Amino acid sequence: MTLAQQALVALLLWLVGSALSLSGYVADTVQTPSAMWTIRLLMSAGTALCALAAAWAAFRQPMTPQKHAALTAAVEARRRGEPAGPQGFADLL
Repeated sequence: MTLAQQALVALLLWLVGSALSLSGYVADTVQTPSAMWTIRLLMSAGTALCALAAAWAAFRQPMTPQKHAALTAAVEARRRGEPAGPQGFADLL
């Protein structure tokens, strides 16, 4: 994992933990209605936001069948030990 990924995971875990703490969550006990509502919100809205972000990133990606073929050919060339450049898919990098 890169440093940016680790920092983002740490930030998100801190935000989730803070939200649960503020809602009155206590481990290993029956949860209050406020804590249950927060858990439901995080599990539904949080998941939906992640799915929307992934869909936005996927639709923004300029992948075409031609670029996919060029990228696949470059990967196969690298596996064979041959030099491969970004011809045909440089804008994906």
